[in-house]
Amino acid sequence: MLGLQLLLLLLARLLGRPLSRGALLAGWLLPLLLLAPWLPARRLLVPCNVLAEATPGLEGWKLPTRHSPLNDTVYQLLPWELEVRHALAARRLPLWSDRLDGGSSPWANPQAQVLSPVAMLARVVPIQQHLLACLALKLLLALQGAWLLGRRLGARDGPALVGGAAFALGGGILAWSLFPLSTAAAWAPWVVAGVVTLARRPRAAPLVAAALATAALLLAGHPETAVAAVALAAGLGFALRARRVPRRRFLAFALTAGLLGAALATPVLLPFLAAAQRSLRAGERLAAGAASPVSPAGRETFAGAGWLFFLGPFSPTIYGEPYGAVFGGPWGWPVALAAYSGMVTVAGAAAALARRRRRRAAALLLAWATTLLVASRFAPLEALLQRAPALRLPEVTRFVPVGTLALAVAAALGWEQLRRRRGRAALVAASLPLAAGVALTPAAPVAGLAILTLLAAALLRWRPRAAWAVLAAALLLDLVPWGRAQLPADDPGAFYRRTPFIAAL
Repeated sequence: MLGLQLLLLLLARLLGRPLSRGALLAGWLLPLLLLAPWLPARRLLVPCNVLAEATPGLEGWKLPTRHSPLNDTVYQLLPWELEVRHALAARRLPLWSDRLDGGSSPWANPQAQVLSPVAMLARVVPIQQHLLACLALKLLLALQGAWLLGRRLGARDGPALVGGAAFALGGGILAWSLFPLSTAAAWAPWVVAGVVTLARRPRAAPLVAAALATAALLLAGHPETAVAAVALAAGLGFALRARRVPRRRFLAFALTAGLLGAALATPVLLPFLAAAQRSLRAGERLAAGAASPVSPAGRETFAGAGWLFFLGPFSPTIYGEPYGAVFGGPWGWPVALAAYSGMVTVAGAAAALARRRRRRAAALLLAWATTLLVASRFAPLEALLQRAPALRLPEVTRFVPVGTLALAVAAALGWEQLRRRRGRAALVAASLPLAAGVALTPAAPVAGLAILTLLAAALLRWRPRAAWAVLAAALLLDLVPWGRAQLPADDPGAFYRRTPFIAAL
């Protein structure tokens, strides 16, 4: 964490907004708070209990497998990581492995994270704690990046910390906590902040920072999330460009930063692109052809339960208890939970729209709504997108974590508006999504969170210090238990247990 923190201090200074003491403290304390139950190592942050069902010789060993939807980590991600570690320990590049997938290249596989800065730092710990170390680093990275972006867009330190904590502890990171997707999402605010800085004051220092952040994003291990982050950065850059900055000058700086970042990632990026052209997904989706731009008769407007994405941001239990026995969301737990980032967040985002000058908030919320609409597979929009062959390839539900970044930063702007105590419109606007959340899930805990959030908004007018304490309590009481429920806490004895059969094999 110290190594990553030194890098982030440099990036923040290059972007012209040094990290505050509050951002530094929160970046270190929140990961420790969330992950405290896993630090003694009596339970692993790995869904390894599921291996007892697949390992010959353990058929009678009954273990809870609540987090079995995350089993790709033990069947794919950790074996890939282990091969990368073996290669680096042997002082060679992990260009090929005969052990993986009948023979494949970890170097050309982005999710093996061969050169990812987060994965490289996490390789100093044993493989059993690799995912835990990665998550701690992602939380630090995401919180301080979202704080920086909020400050760059006009929020003060306190509101920006609310936005940073909401993004780090929300679904954008924790729904995909064990996967490279969340690593790419954690780098997204740094790339967006770099482009926004260039749109307002193009100089050499933010260009270097944007290039370094772009390279880290492209090496993070999830191309679809990287594409969404770059799209958000480009959209906000154009929408928020200062009038004194000529468009051509902004484009020149932004494109230079992007090309430099891509050049730094080229050793991994080019082999991946070559392999991706021959991938199963590319073959299937390109062969499927374009859908009709008009929804056929009898076809639902939203694919399956896709419309439920729009309910996700309003309540922590809208789909049931995370990874519980009952699931009421779209397409699996990680996909559905990515849309939620706290009741404090939706309240702040609504308050941001009550500002007289709401261009920044409107741009952020438009980006957030677009990711939900695309991920919900709205039939007319999807049919139009599929007319371009390249747009058929991405799994569009993976764009949602970047949308939650836009929502969290909009919330920072909204709490800044409430902090300034200008009019009652922001307070009324903040109450509307809270009322919707309670109406959708009428339960005492949800109502309590809504009351705490409204109390904080009201106290900002008379008792600011008390208000920030209440707001922090509402945010943490909401997202910390919700986040922990998404994380596996499995038996270390199930971690690739060596049975007699395995030993003989």
